Amino acid sequence: MRLSPTVLSIWHSVSGLLATSQIEKDRTKGCVVGLWKTEAFYSDLGLVYADEPAVIIDEIDDPSFSPYQKTVNKPGIYVFEMKLENRKCLMDLPVAPTQPKKVSTKSLEDLVGEINEICKTFRKKDGFLNFKGIHKQNILENLYHFDGPTMDEIKFSRGKNFWKTEGAQIPKCEKRSAKKLSYEEFRHSYVERNKPVIITDAAEHWKAFSLWSKKYFLEKLDAAKIHVKLGESGVFEGPEVRNLWHDAAKNKLPEKLTEKLQFPDLVMARPGHVQLEINKIFDLFQTTLKDPVEESWTSAYIEYTPMKSSNAFAILKPDVPEIKKYFHELELHHQNIWIGDGQTLGKMHFDEFENGLIMIKGSKQFLLYDPRDNRNLYEGHIPEAKFEIEEEYGEYKLIRNGLQESTSMVMAPVNVLDPDYVKFPLFKNSKPMNCTVGPGEMLFLPSYWWHEVQSFPDLDEHLNIAVNFWYEPFFSKEFPCATCPLDINPKYFDLL
Repeated sequence: MRLSPTVLSIWHSVSGLLATSQIEKDRTKGCVVGLWKTEAFYSDLGLVYADEPAVIIDEIDDPSFSPYQKTVNKPGIYVFEMKLENRKCLMDLPVAPTQPKKVSTKSLEDLVGEINEICKTFRKKDGFLNFKGIHKQNILENLYHFDGPTMDEIKFSRGKNFWKTEGAQIPKCEKRSAKKLSYEEFRHSYVERNKPVIITDAAEHWKAFSLWSKKYFLEKLDAAKIHVKLGESGVFEGPEVRNLWHDAAKNKLPEKLTEKLQFPDLVMARPGHVQLEINKIFDLFQTTLKDPVEESWTSAYIEYTPMKSSNAFAILKPDVPEIKKYFHELELHHQNIWIGDGQTLGKMHFDEFENGLIMIKGSKQFLLYDPRDNRNLYEGHIPEAKFEIEEEYGEYKLIRNGLQESTSMVMAPVNVLDPDYVKFPLFKNSKPMNCTVGPGEMLFLPSYWWHEVQSFPDLDEHLNIAVNFWYEPFFSKEFPCATCPLDINPKYFDLL
């Protein structure tokens, strides 16, 4: 907390842009408690929030010429929420200021309660943290960290049915049995610590393990059109040089945009897609293992596909019910199905969800990097590109002709298999962890953990099948932002 000089809020035009008032500047640093024509509780609030950097106490001068004149119209105390930077948009667009909320001045206790609710703080009227504030502080001070070799001590290579690791041995995910892991321990030791874990036996009741096969899918999905992604030699998403794309010359980045990109010479290549019946998708799957170093091919992958009523996969949901034992207090966003031939590679990215992924056939090897210092992974905006698809007699060809106006905000520009430490010197400080998930196992992958995922097929049908559940994250984080820390998601304050 800080006590500022008297604030005169002025809103005027400079070169066609709105100038920022002092309160608007303060709102980028914290939640502003503004007092207009009142000294009630001024010194009290200074004491209550003396150790709270997220709350700034200001006196408001005449608001009649400010953007708040319609709201700040009577003497009293007004709270202005903290103004978060719009990190998802690279354009500098003027934003109208959020109007403040007038709070009660009946008692200090009521006033502090309302300020806490608006500013997402946890102070008592004596200035100490309340119970929830202490719990929150303890959680943030005990986030999971692991030690191990750094990337400059390791070399990864991709083979037919393995990832080869040369150099130092990297740590592995902890593995627990659902028969011995209670919900309380899962929540406090893994969710609240943002710690990955593999859980066995959690989905042993699923019918999918005995039912799901090519024959079963052909019967259930029949002639339904299914959205399937197509990638090169099993690789789905990944950084590439922009000039490799045929339309690079006619789609040059505007100078203003180039200045805001850390790596304007790169794009994030996205797979192309087609709509096909399941039997034609199976025809595209490889039935023998390919060598990704010596061979090239067009890969098909059903990925990121929601199992919802609007698509064909809803009929399969009874076979894979939600694992309520561990996730009943989290808000479910999506249930997705993943079906491939077990030779796919998903490049380095993070998801803004708590993730419970259950393997049904085959296995997936996750290389994890924790989100404590995202400078090592160069988190930021990367322009996107999408493969065009050419089809002739059932054969598909991928064309690099599809630069997009959008940017990726969750992908890393580094190449784990062939890192460029001249371009990305900080990446050599990153520490990987191996989490290999087999049939019947569930990986709890906490929100914002970076991961690169190599799939491997089962021995019977050369399939790799998984189902995952994405939940509202327990932690929140501004992104893309390489230095922004994790914080507790306000939606879960009731769990503190």
